[in-house]
Amino acid sequence: MKKYTYILFAVLIVGLSIQPISNSYKALKADKDKSSRENYLKTLTEDLKFEGSYKEMRKNTPKSQRPDLRGLREYKMTYDLSTGTVPKERLLSAMETARFKRNSLEYQNRMVTVDWEERGPNNTGGRTRAIMFDPNDNKKLWAAGISGGLWYNNDITTINGVWTLVDDSWASISVSSIAYDPNDTNIMYVGTGERMGNYVSGGSNYFNFTPTKGLGIWKTTDGGATWNQLSSTTDFHFVPDIEIRNESGTSVLYIAVAGNYTEGYVPAGRDNIGLWKSADGGATWERAYDGQESNGYKEPASIDIDSNGRIWFGTKMNSYWSGGGQLFYSDDGSNWTEANLGLDALQSPDRVLVSVAQSDPNYVYALISKNNPSKAEWLVRTSDGGTTWETLGVPRDDIVYTGSDCAFGDCSGQAGYSMSFAVDPTNPNVLYGGGLDVYKSTDGGDNWTQITDGLSSAVPYMHVDQHGIEFAGGNVIFSNDGGVFFSNDAGANIYDRNTGYKTTQFYTIALHPDASSKDVLGGTQDNGSIKVSGSGAQDGEKISSGDGGYAHIDQLDPNYQFTGSNYNTIYRTTNGGSSWSLYSNYDNPDGSDSGTLINPTIIDSGTKTIYVNMYGGGNTSGNELMVLNDYTQLASRRIINIPLGSQVSSFAISPHTDDVIYIGTEAGKIFKVVDASTTNYSYTEISGSNIQGNVSSIDVGQNENQILATVSNYGAVSVFETYSGGGSNGWANIEGDLPDMPVRAGLYNRDNFNQVIIGTDLGTWVSDDISVDSPVWNPSSNGMGNVRVDMLKSRTSDGAIAAGTYGRGMFFSSGFTSTAPLNAAFTPNKTSGVAPLEVTFNDRSSSNTTWSWNFGDGNTSTVASPTNTFASPGTYSVSLTVSDGSATDTVTKNNLIFVTSVQDTLWSDGFENCFGLSYPLNGRNNYGWVWRDANGDNDGPGCYPESLNAGFDLAYEEDKGMGFGNAAADATVWDDWFISPELWLRPGVDNLLKFYANGFNATYAEEFDVMLSPSGGTQISDFTETLANVVDTDAVWAEYSYDLTPWAGQKVRVAIHHKSAEQYYEFYDYFLVTAGQLSDAGAPSKPYGIEIERALIHEDTNGDGEVDESDTWNQSDTDITLYWNRNGEPDLSSYNVYASQTDGFTADSNSLLGQGTMGDISIKIPVVDANDDVTILNDNYFNMRTFGADSFTHENLTTGQTWYYRIGAVDNDGNETLSDQVSYVLDTQNPSSGTITVNNLVDGGYLRSLTDLSVSVDGFSDDTGIVQYRVGVQDATTSANAGQQIFNAGDNLTLTGLSLEDRTIYNAYVYAIDGAGNESDVVTSEFTTYVSLLGDYDADFDVDVEDLNAFVNAWPNAGTVEAVDIGPATGTAPYLIPTPDNVNDIKDVSVFARNWLWTKSQGRSAENTNLEIVPIDFEAELIGNEIRITLPDGITAGKFELQNTNKLIEFSSNTSTTDLILLQNKDDENELYELEFGKLSDINNTIIITVNSDQNEKPDLSLTYQLFNENGLAGNGIMEIRNPDEFKLYQNYPNPFRNQTTIKYDIPSLMVNNVPTEIHIYNTLGQVVRKLDEGDKAAGQYTVIWDGKNDDGEQVSSGVYFYQLRTKVDGQSNYNKTMKMVLVR
Repeated sequence: MKKYTYILFAVLIVGLSIQPISNSYKALKADKDKSSRENYLKTLTEDLKFEGSYKEMRKNTPKSQRPDLRGLREYKMTYDLSTGTVPKERLLSAMETARFKRNSLEYQNRMVTVDWEERGPNNTGGRTRAIMFDPNDNKKLWAAGISGGLWYNNDITTINGVWTLVDDSWASISVSSIAYDPNDTNIMYVGTGERMGNYVSGGSNYFNFTPTKGLGIWKTTDGGATWNQLSSTTDFHFVPDIEIRNESGTSVLYIAVAGNYTEGYVPAGRDNIGLWKSADGGATWERAYDGQESNGYKEPASIDIDSNGRIWFGTKMNSYWSGGGQLFYSDDGSNWTEANLGLDALQSPDRVLVSVAQSDPNYVYALISKNNPSKAEWLVRTSDGGTTWETLGVPRDDIVYTGSDCAFGDCSGQAGYSMSFAVDPTNPNVLYGGGLDVYKSTDGGDNWTQITDGLSSAVPYMHVDQHGIEFAGGNVIFSNDGGVFFSNDAGANIYDRNTGYKTTQFYTIALHPDASSKDVLGGTQDNGSIKVSGSGAQDGEKISSGDGGYAHIDQLDPNYQFTGSNYNTIYRTTNGGSSWSLYSNYDNPDGSDSGTLINPTIIDSGTKTIYVNMYGGGNTSGNELMVLNDYTQLASRRIINIPLGSQVSSFAISPHTDDVIYIGTEAGKIFKVVDASTTNYSYTEISGSNIQGNVSSIDVGQNENQILATVSNYGAVSVFETYSGGGSNGWANIEGDLPDMPVRAGLYNRDNFNQVIIGTDLGTWVSDDISVDSPVWNPSSNGMGNVRVDMLKSRTSDGAIAAGTYGRGMFFSSGFTSTAPLNAAFTPNKTSGVAPLEVTFNDRSSSNTTWSWNFGDGNTSTVASPTNTFASPGTYSVSLTVSDGSATDTVTKNNLIFVTSVQDTLWSDGFENCFGLSYPLNGRNNYGWVWRDANGDNDGPGCYPESLNAGFDLAYEEDKGMGFGNAAADATVWDDWFISPELWLRPGVDNLLKFYANGFNATYAEEFDVMLSPSGGTQISDFTETLANVVDTDAVWAEYSYDLTPWAGQKVRVAIHHKSAEQYYEFYDYFLVTAGQLSDAGAPSKPYGIEIERALIHEDTNGDGEVDESDTWNQSDTDITLYWNRNGEPDLSSYNVYASQTDGFTADSNSLLGQGTMGDISIKIPVVDANDDVTILNDNYFNMRTFGADSFTHENLTTGQTWYYRIGAVDNDGNETLSDQVSYVLDTQNPSSGTITVNNLVDGGYLRSLTDLSVSVDGFSDDTGIVQYRVGVQDATTSANAGQQIFNAGDNLTLTGLSLEDRTIYNAYVYAIDGAGNESDVVTSEFTTYVSLLGDYDADFDVDVEDLNAFVNAWPNAGTVEAVDIGPATGTAPYLIPTPDNVNDIKDVSVFARNWLWTKSQGRSAENTNLEIVPIDFEAELIGNEIRITLPDGITAGKFELQNTNKLIEFSSNTSTTDLILLQNKDDENELYELEFGKLSDINNTIIITVNSDQNEKPDLSLTYQLFNENGLAGNGIMEIRNPDEFKLYQNYPNPFRNQTTIKYDIPSLMVNNVPTEIHIYNTLGQVVRKLDEGDKAAGQYTVIWDGKNDDGEQVSSGVYFYQLRTKVDGQSNYNKTMKMVLVR
């Protein structure tokens, strides 16, 4: 591709080389338009659709050739709109956000919570791929699936074994493999990502939606209590197997990393697919096998290690259809031999499951599937360690499908997904193999017997679709899509082991309407529809099999209930669930299925109507909705037509008006349908232009105009609200601080519509108040965890809520628990529009009785929800004060309402001829852009051709643009300013800026600032106004618009400050400035923007006899030219120019010079052709430029003469309006100098900046006026120039981007320049830089406890450390000048202490209320008049504060040791005593604070602490120090808690002797879980932390626990106190 190079002014060459950009995801156009998204989704559905019905497809089409419709549904719900991929890795960042929020003070102070109770089903497991017997206990089983988290069963051999959820913080992560370290069985690893899918061809792409992209490998070192992601594996998206080999005492991991076509690309990448190994616990990896196919590495499907240590791995066809059906082995993990299996490659062998006989390593088996059809096809066996092989058959008969080709019961071909195989560890001839069902061989595979079936009772029942087989202690475990099953007799009997293994995956849920009921009904993946009754976690009643669809319970008559199955199959009960029957199963007229696999439906309990999506299957019109009237009878079917454009994604029923429904679509549209059940229905599209993506839920608020909508796509704004009934501009973004994750459901709090709960891929979140500008969201999933929540349902009778989760079953909540005080809140029905603008303000305050409104335009109101008309353009702030009689509250929303007028274009630039040339050719160059290379790398903006402008259709066919970028080249850091021409804004009206930008590659986030220079200057320092800070992650053309009205009438410039690092490209195009349209009534407005310059003469400067573009423009010595901006009145006729040498002259016929020249404001743009050598003047190519468009030249002036001018604008009616008077003089004299002041000095001469210097001037003068100042800095000693810059007169004289030396004397200098270029004398001012405060290690210009911690941690055991060699020093704090002596001693400590004391003298800084609370356990006892503090091990520094109210107490510390720095401060203003300490060694762990008081009794003391170790903050909190007068046990905190909680108790002062003390933790069965022996305690208050583990160090499960304080006085148990706490994992 060509490199396009253009000239930016005469001295700057700007180039941009655009690299070819690959975009294999061709189906997704880079466009945010809903219609484009509808076309994409429609194309995707049609590419993957099938002929006939789904039932026929299941019967006749191999699974490997079917489109995966569950995966397609999930993909369309969550794909990132910009990239077309599902970036599940963003959940990690969201998880960290949730973790931080849970530990913040903000979270502790939240006003609304929703707590959850598990409902089960207690007897139904979900799809489970990873199982492992615990190496320390062959009865303990670990299990995990594609959702629901990691679990263990303490005794899988008995039905009474208890399942415990280990860590549900990653319940949304797909787990596919698990293994333990043979050298340390507390170390385990899990692999994530579900690879076992099959692709289908979709147009020019390949799509596979079955794979669930994982998040690498996770590791535990404490037996599963805590887990962390291995950062080295973030690009390992599919890890189907892990084995660990003991190699001479070193545990070496061998992992299979797979890849697959998914979402149109290979997420794992060719470079990651293969067999990898790590010898350092996963810190680093290398390829264990590097053999490749012609189109990629071999993809391992399974790994096994025999008893002699030989490693085997079998392959699978990689994503390029090669390399399957192979088996390799190695004895050293580096050199590999391929086993000669004798298979014919033409038969397309695919997935290989290898299993070695642990009782005899000579026996190795491999079960191999065929690619098409995807069934188990071969079983190969060796009995001599791999020297020779024989091929055996596989069982093809099935109890149900006798005589069919059903390998292991699999008749349809799904071995790429469900196939299992294992050899009994005690007998090399006993084999187990699974497909749909499980079969067994006792003769090495020669003969097989079916031992399970999911459809008949001829053999033991077990759920179908097999994934895993494990052995231990004579027992065998099977895992499948129904969870976990157990046999203790080699498969003769099979037992369900899913009781308590609550991992069912629900798509939908319904809640019984009665306030006394907790009954829930829902549809699941692969486990049908299930109903759960009673209370707590209960067994479920299965209503249907297969996939369960949408579930509904009539909220007026719960006898009517409905569940769905695939497509439009609907079941009904009319007796509350006692019996069910098929109700509806409508196909399309051509016989194909209508709707989607999990088809959205809804019932209207009032009209007894069912509404059903018809889009999908064989119907892709997107315009039809099925209505089933009167569901109390047999279904009466009717089709209504609504231009939905894509599939229905959500429904809602109005709770306010009968027969009104709302419909959301997967392309971001929302419709309201009135009289929906009748033939007179009508619809209105109420979509928001800002709503993009899959509308996952809709909820109607306190009236039909208040609507909540959620969006489930990554990268999209996810939560919206309208208070005006919706519409293009009627939806507000209320996402606030919510992290980027799918939001699948949302509900209002019916008691406070300012509060909302949403269901996300990380549990449920709530907001205390969505009416604020940026709502704060907090996780509220106590009892639920970070599981994906697919649906939320509430009921009106008591506000209860039910949740359906994808992996943890159903949950019930009694509803919102809110402690919200009186708060003022409101929402306008619109925030912008053309004047006069009528806005209704909807009050949403709580508990108020009076209202006081101020609309910012002089109008007020005292009604609840007033309407105000804003008559004039402008930006208005609105405030509301409410009162309930006892309290008041006020909320102000600044710059809320933006009112505009109809707009004219003042200026536009589409870069059709790039940005370096000046048109029209007048020599002024006032149309050119300016580039500032801030980082001096000579790498700036460039022009890009029309070929890179796909998706941008606003300008012309050959549209060019401007951009920055270097194709993600390493070390490319952008710090460049692209500055517009002068922009004169129209006075008295609103002015707007608009432009378009595209990040081009969503993998790379581009950053830029939109800046404004109010003075119109071009220096970086001139841009003092920030219009926006933009991070562009969308890779689509997006519009950016900003209000410039505050600068109306001024000359300004705007700039793009591009500041990305090692990113890709950001393109910009079509900059536009518009202003409010002026009326033709009356006289025109006065001309503005008048500038006077020496006239420019275009002469034959090169002597070639012609005047053309090769000649230069020169200034005239006698002529001047006036320029001004075009008036905006449509009836403007001409301009008159008046002049006089008399100040204040009268503009009349005597002073009329003549008429001005009206230039062409539509500037034709020369455009070069494809060869860059032919200029084309195309009438369609023009930019608008009204600034300086009109002019007049005044000739033959004399130097020194002063002339005064006025411009008159004349309209068609002869009305004339004169401009203000301006003047000009030709000047020959130098300006006079004055004085200067350096503004940003402190303390009499110190500059605390090495980059910025601000100067003001006084007394400079010139007979014609000063135009500019040159400001600079020189080293006072060497006179070396450190930076300079020219400023326009009146500008802020601030130098930026300097590189000054610290603690150095400099001179600032200034001289003035007049309009003729004459200069004044130089004036200087001396200052000293001082930025790095001695002892200030965190560079915040104070010396505090954080710096003390850094100081003592750097203090050497021997020798000298430069960082702490800061003494001796001279001067006054804080401006101490050091003379380091290369010794670390008391002089350094003294310097540190001097600056510490100076910091304290500056006053107490504000506390950070969002500081995360990290309690730490240590003792602080009040003994007599001493507080004795025993520090925890590892503490290196800290800070203690004691409140000294009314200064009644005198505190001091006389702790004496040479290894401890003690710094004390008495803060009388805040009545505090502060003690900070730093330990120079580990010798002393005790600090004593003396308490002296005139009071008879010592008061209770509150000790605030911060403790630090070498890694930073180790703990913080508040501890009560007191002499208790009785035994007391306090409520634990936090409560409920997740990982640890603090228990506080008192030992009374009446105790003469120390008291033996214990804390006992009990479960609800009264069993002792943990005993915390506190030892002998003296009188005082104490805290102890319980880490949620039992006495064996194992984490206990979620639930209610009791803690008891037990003390013994004189050997007897004299005090016991018990309290309750709640643990929520």
